[in-house]
Parts: sequence; structure tokens; C-alpha cells
Amino acid sequence: MNINDKIFAALYDVVNDSVESKLVGFRQMTAGAASGQVLEIGAGTGANFTFYKPDVRLTVLEKNEFMLAKLINAATKSGIYTNTVKGSSFYIPFADDSFDSIVTTLVLCMVEDLENTLLEIKRVLKSGGVLYFYEHVKSPKGIRSKFEDYINPLWKYFTNGCNLNRNLGMAISSCGFTKIHLENHQLSVGLPVKIPNIVGYAVL
Repeated sequence: MNINDKIFAALYDVVNDSVESKLVGFRQMTAGAASGQVLEIGAGTGANFTFYKPDVRLTVLEKNEFMLAKLINAATKSGIYTNTVKGSSFYIPFADDSFDSIVTTLVLCMVEDLENTLLEIKRVLKSGGVLYFYEHVKSPKGIRSKFEDYINPLWKYFTNGCNLNRNLGMAISSCGFTKIHLENHQLSVGLPVKIPNIVGYAVL
């Protein structure tokens, strides 16, 4: 049993509820845009479920065993059928060309192996399939960027693997998608500084 996974699952909704109202538009642009056979990686406790179209066929990949019961409960409440699978993003347990859409929201900051996660996403997407993403990213500002690098080891430890300093826009843009649409946003969560975020989609 991973005690950090258990604590993270227990506190997830408390933390998420404090910012959820600010994320509605981003969830509409990602989960709300997905279609066909859909894979959501790292669904948390199911915050995206109410945004999916009624006719999607949703599979959820979640590595944290303590999230699984919450995900099943959220799916039941939202009235959406989900195939919930325990597994890791850098070894996705599905065949090549399995999905029309893949959704990640605030997940790529936490995956253990970002490079292989993106390779696996491309592998299981069908030709012409779309990755929809919403993520927080490394600040482009010099002083703050260096500070994020400095505190990241401590931050990562206390947040069960979240990285403050990943340039996810560059990672997604440079891994071979045929078309990328990416928007930069600054998210205010009541702190003195705003959090840089990206939202968009990448077509295989």
C-alpha cells in the first residue's frame, strides 16, 4: 500500500473543490470536446464526467487504487458508463489505435515518465485521433522559473508527484503530432501569484 496515494485520494476533493469553479471552461474545452472511444488518463475523482457527451464510450486509466471506488461512484452519479482500469500512463494496457480521443486534465505534471506517456498516448490513438489537454506548466519568467526548479523536489514530495517545472507545451508540441492548438492562460486561485496553464488539443 502506498500511503501517499491514500492520503492524496482522501484530500483530493477538498483541494479540488477550492478551484473547481475556475476550471469549468477548461473542462468544456477538453472532456466536453472529446468524442467516440475516449480514454481519460488520471481522472482523479471524476470531475470531468459531467462534461462528456452522452454518446462517448469512456475508458478511465487510473494508477491510484484509492481513487477507483470514487471514480465508480462519480460515474454512477453522473449517469455515464465508464470502463475503469488500474494502470500506468507510461505503459497503457490497450492495443495500438484503440481510441478516437484522449483526455488529460492536470495529470501530465504528475506522470512518472512524461516522454513514454506521450509515446503511449500516440500509440493508442487512432490516426487522426485527438489528445485534449489542460495542464499547469512551468513559468516562463526567469526568477519565478528558477524558484520553481528550486522548490520542486519538496513540492513533488508533498503533492504525491506533482511537478511545478514541466514545460508541457513544449513536450506536447515536439513529440510529432500533425496539428497543435495551444492556448496559454494565467489561473488565479486567490494567491498573490497566478498559475500558468495551457489548454488545447493535438491531432495525431
